[in-house]
Amino acid sequence: MDTIEGLNAAKDKLAHDFQAVVDGAEELLRVTSNNTEAGYSAAKKKLEHSLNVAHDELKHIEHAARLKARHAARVTDAYVHDKPWQAVGIGAAIGLAIGVLIGRR
Repeated sequence: MDTIEGLNAAKDKLAHDFQAVVDGAEELLRVTSNNTEAGYSAAKKKLEHSLNVAHDELKHIEHAARLKARHAARVTDAYVHDKPWQAVGIGAAIGLAIGVLIGRR
């Protein structure tokens, strides 16, 4: 699976997990307003589970983003070492483009 596709899938899963957390929190509030001990315990367990799932998914996304950033840094470093003058030219072109955009304001 492509890294970007994996990150998009993880992002979608995280959004789903956070929706589950919100749903669990709403259920917990609803149950606590009725003040039933059994309902409260079940809602609390469901909310805790949803929070744990969302937390684990967030860790997964963070790990995948770090791996992608490290890979990009290695590829960039290798490119700069192999073709230093092209890298200088690309940097100068980017700097010029940013300067032009800032100058228009």
